[in-house]
Amino acid sequence: MNQRTFHDDRKVNIRPPFAVSLGEPHPILPVKPFHFAFPLVTRFIAIAILTTSAMSQVRGGYETFTSENNADSWGLYDFSDGLFYTPAWDFSQIGNPEIYGFVTPNSGISLFADTYSSDASFVGDFSAKKISGLSCDAYADDAISLLGADFYFVSNEIFYFSIVFGYPDYFASDGWDYMETSFRDDPWFIFENGEFMEVEITDAILSNITEVGVDFYSTSDATEDLVVAIDNFSLIPEIIVPEVSILKNGDTMELGFQLETGQIHDILQSPNLSVWSELPAYEGITGDGPFTASVPISVRNFFRLAINEFFTPIPDIGPPTP
Repeated sequence: MNQRTFHDDRKVNIRPPFAVSLGEPHPILPVKPFHFAFPLVTRFIAIAILTTSAMSQVRGGYETFTSENNADSWGLYDFSDGLFYTPAWDFSQIGNPEIYGFVTPNSGISLFADTYSSDASFVGDFSAKKISGLSCDAYADDAISLLGADFYFVSNEIFYFSIVFGYPDYFASDGWDYMETSFRDDPWFIFENGEFMEVEITDAILSNITEVGVDFYSTSDATEDLVVAIDNFSLIPEIIVPEVSILKNGDTMELGFQLETGQIHDILQSPNLSVWSELPAYEGITGDGPFTASVPISVRNFFRLAINEFFTPIPDIGPPTP
């Protein structure tokens, strides 16, 4: 691993002491309870109901680490020596790369993104972008050696931490597990006066995100050089409900609404409000801006709009500028 010297003077004074001094992460926090995680969350909106529209930002980005350039732009912080490194890349060697690092016993590492990472796609104003949470695939090659993992982010030089994802609901066996957290629905904590305190995540906090990542913590009797990794790190977009207009234009009915990035839209139809099907030519609609669907007035159906989260992989950012 190569030391990331360009980070040293930026983070050394604000990162709180973790596993090295405490012996275990989040000593007063419960393990996050198991929940069934569905990557797509559907919202159905009746066409006849008008709701308040929200602003559109670039949302729903996720990092696949397919590009080594992107992987090298992320960071690794090692609790055992207090130094920053470039994470290793493509441990699996199966054509689906990830970033990873090694954890020594009774210690931990952070894998993170900041303004240097993935063209700064994972920092900024999460409130304006309508980002509702974080998710990723996380890996441990020896699950019994992993005490747990959490998400964290930095806002105004304060670290905020999710509840720990740990055994038995997570990492019950060696390999990959899926982690997801919500800024609004799940507890978050700060480290203050030597203890973790639960805090509410406000729009003001979310408006200035300068770092985001995943912490991994090892047990005191962990195997030497425990391998941990992340892949498909995602900013989960909040579903924005658009206003829908209905206009008659000659022999057609025009259904108009605002497309939002980070969402995929389907117009559904039903003759009886019981059985629904996609309206041909109006499924899988993505983009940003006004959209109009034209339906012959002779088609006497009910209509509704289904909206799912839509994720966009971060493209190759290219090699670093000399």
